[in-house]
Amino acid sequence: MTVARHEGRLQLCCDGCPASFPETYEAEDFATMIADARAAGWRIVKRQLPAEPDTRGLFGRAPRIAGPRRKPEPYSHTCPACLAPAEPHGSLL
Repeated sequence: MTVARHEGRLQLCCDGCPASFPETYEAEDFATMIADARAAGWRIVKRQLPAEPDTRGLFGRAPRIAGPRRKPEPYSHTCPACLAPAEPHGSLL
């Protein structure tokens, strides 16, 4: 999950590592949260979701999974550290 929701507050979490955007926002300030994260160097892009995410086409019914049903997040959130290219640490030869 890339947008953490807790007690009416929202916080962005990186999809590539355990980092999260340091600020939390009220639900009505969602657009402000996205603008602030982008200004801080976060990359937020729309994902290409699969057409059929379960096995209904193969087995005739959806798989049974414990816990609440979650919809896939339509956007990907990546922190500045994950966006930075890896620094070379010398040659292998």
